[in-house]
Amino acid sequence: MELDLKNDKVGRLLTKLAVPAIIAMVVNGLYYLVDAAFVGWGVGANALAGLAVIFPAQMFMIAWGSMLGMGVAAIVSRKLGENDPNRARSAVSSAIGLSVLSGVVFTGSAWLWQNQLLNALGATAGTLPAAREYIWTLQFGFVFVFLSMVGFNVARAQGKAKEAARGMILGTVVNVVLDPLFIFLFNMGVAGAALATVIARVLSTVYFLWLLNRPGVSVRFTVTGFHLASAGQVMLLGVGNFLGQISFSVIAIMINHALGQYGSDVDLAVYGILGRIHV
Repeated sequence: MELDLKNDKVGRLLTKLAVPAIIAMVVNGLYYLVDAAFVGWGVGANALAGLAVIFPAQMFMIAWGSMLGMGVAAIVSRKLGENDPNRARSAVSSAIGLSVLSGVVFTGSAWLWQNQLLNALGATAGTLPAAREYIWTLQFGFVFVFLSMVGFNVARAQGKAKEAARGMILGTVVNVVLDPLFIFLFNMGVAGAALATVIARVLSTVYFLWLLNRPGVSVRFTVTGFHLASAGQVMLLGVGNFLGQISFSVIAIMINHALGQYGSDVDLAVYGILGRIHV
């Protein structure tokens, strides 16, 4: 049953909107824990340490996607409450445009300056091959990380919390299924784990495209109507969330460097597991 955001009681709305969102974000965190579990089991400790090196970059991508998603959700919720769907649609189009532009920039940067990026993240001689193999495939999914998080938040802002949660759960289930398939059956190693994650994000994005373009949806998932002012407002409203999450990425990079200098690749692998559990 559709939620009536204008007339329903606040307590009911909080329960109906918050619980699916919490479940979806917890499930979203399983992407990285599942990858680590199967890579550690099927490839080895050095490969797991390589994933630990990439983990801060993944957290940066999540923080950036969360900034875009939370920013656009705030605008959509407010403008629908003001009975101004055109402004809400403009915000969604602008967030999608920012997602695509960010994905192209970050993917291009990872492509062109891969070695510099891995060194900055704390890669060692032992972890560099696995880290390079993982990020080479993972970079092609950056844009879908952003689009899926924008889609999730736009759906949630329209009261479709359960449907939004299903999109995130779909991606995680696909990742869990494909990881062992690519790693063990096709013997793709670390690249297989990255490919499973990319495919899962693509399917989540496709789901949100379908969900937010059905008849009766107030704000559709389209690219038409991009406005620079709306894009700036999306980022401004979401930047607080970004800064709150990016701190973990910075700390993880510092610990990676410390473990690379004073510890071993096994220590990096252990820290990578702990970091994923913490997230």
